Parts: sequence; C-alpha cells; structure tokens
Amino acid sequence: MIRLKLKKQIKALSLVEVMVATVISITVGIAVMALFVQGSRLWSFIIGRSEINSGGEAAMNYMTNELKYATVEAGSPARIVISAGHDSITFFLPTDLDGNWGAVDNLGETEWDTGNPIQYIYIPASNSLIRTEGGIQATLAKNVTGVEFKDNTIDGTLLREELMIILTLTKQTQQRVVSATFTSRTKLRN
Repeated sequence: MIRLKLKKQIKALSLVEVMVATVISITVGIAVMALFVQGSRLWSFIIGRSEINSGGEAAMNYMTNELKYATVEAGSPARIVISAGHDSITFFLPTDLDGNWGAVDNLGETEWDTGNPIQYIYIPASNSLIRTEGGIQATLAKNVTGVEFKDNTIDGTLLREELMIILTLTKQTQQRVVSATFTSRTKLRN
C-alpha cells in the first residue's frame, strides 16, 4: 500500500489582497481625519459664535441699563451728545448733589452729575468699545467692528426720548468669519 503524503498548504495573502486592504485602510483613515477636521472647525465656529453673542449681549445690556437714566431734554446741561460719526456718546447720570437722599432737588428738578461725564467710545484700532468715566477706561466689548448711536435728530423714526444702539461684532475662526449685529432701542429720561 502506498501512502500519499499531503503537504500542508501555506496560506498567504496575495499582492492584490494586500493592496486592497491597504487602500481600504487608507480610505478609512482619511475619512476619520476629515471627520475630525470638520468637527474641529465646527467646534471653533460654535465657540466663536458663543463669544460674539455673549459679549454683544453683555455690552448691550450694560449700555441700555445705564443710558435709560440719561436725558434728552434740550434745556438740560446733561443732554446726551452723539459724535458726528455716531460712534460715541457722552451723557450724564442723575446724582444726589444736595444730600437729600435723592436725585431730585427741593424744586423737583433732577440733579445731574455734570462734572462727571460718561462716554461710550468705539476704538477701531483695537476693535473695542470702551466706557470712560472720570478718566478711567473699561472695555465693554471686544471684536467690535461697528457701533452706531442714533437719536431722533439722526433717525426721524425714533421718538424724542428714544435712543437706538447698533453694535456689530465680528470674529475670525479657523476658516469662517462669525458676525452678529445687536440692535436696541432705549427710552431715556425726559
């Protein structure tokens, strides 16, 4: 009887199989990297949008809360003054000048702190909106690309005691520009 010896077959990958596996691996790797890059860009955009929105809202809230105490009375020495370029405003706040625990004197007139003007000024060189009082500057908003203050002498659609503020903020993220414009109408004291 003759016995046949069976040889064990050595299993190996052919060149074509190796190339196909390599191409599939590279394609999956590129897809994962593209997904990561797009996710990173989206995250950067979301962070930029969040910074712009929170900064703009905080600045607008601060300005409107303070400006509602200013006046537009023509005869008042404390009347608001808007610059010719409409990008800054000067105003005064009521204060207790005579020590009677109120900002109204004995004649019923509002007491204004005319020795202490407050200004909101847009500085294009630093893209910032600052508040100045008594020589002290505080930044209200960064990434500012435009500010416009309007009263009824500039915009006839506004009432006499109304003030409109338009604030535009812009920020460059990884590959996008994030921009937001905030508008507020504030009723001033008369």
